[in-house]
Amino acid sequence: QINSNHYEILMRDCRKNKNINKTINRKLEVLKSALNLAVELEWIQSFPKIPRLPETNYTWYIFSKEDIDNIFAETTGKYEYLRDPLYFALHTGIRKKNIQTLKKHHFKQTLHGMVMTIPAKQTKGGKKSGRDFVLPLTKYQEEIIKRNWHDDTDYIFKGWNGKPNLGNFRRAFTGILNRLGITQKAHDMGTKARWHDFRHTCGTQLAEMGANSFQIKEIMG
Repeated sequence: QINSNHYEILMRDCRKNKNINKTINRKLEVLKSALNLAVELEWIQSFPKIPRLPETNYTWYIFSKEDIDNIFAETTGKYEYLRDPLYFALHTGIRKKNIQTLKKHHFKQTLHGMVMTIPAKQTKGGKKSGRDFVLPLTKYQEEIIKRNWHDDTDYIFKGWNGKPNLGNFRRAFTGILNRLGITQKAHDMGTKARWHDFRHTCGTQLAEMGANSFQIKEIMG
């Protein structure tokens, strides 16, 4: 029971929900697929062309050295639990979800040092390539893992107030960015500052240190 009128219905709902164009375009792709199927099944003869809306390219916020120093200075007291996850994210570039779910079995001690292996199904790149993400750790990265190795939980990073896993820390991290004025600074640049931007900051720093595109791809998965 689908027809071309659903385009107007969908657009009206999207505007009501204040969806951005990128989100609307994803929904329009689903609608076009359904309408194409309706044509194949001869439910409808045809439907008007559905235009793709213009999208604004998102600019990542790259944390400056001053930003990073200030954020670390804020991760004290009740926010101290974020310090090592932040260090590890900045030095490896792995995604927030993987930081939250890191467990002991992801790490193996070898003759050449500690190696982190995240199964393909647990990483965005691995789901596409089918390859596990394997990263030999530096001595500094290894120290972070070892000091967060707890007997009472399989997770590496504990959460607020000693919780067995890191959980969702978005509100705490957003609060830190707001207090430091980083949120406003990113807004003035036409973008947003998020935890995920540590990944892009890591890639930028690797490039500035002389790493080529292939090396950055391998290091960051």
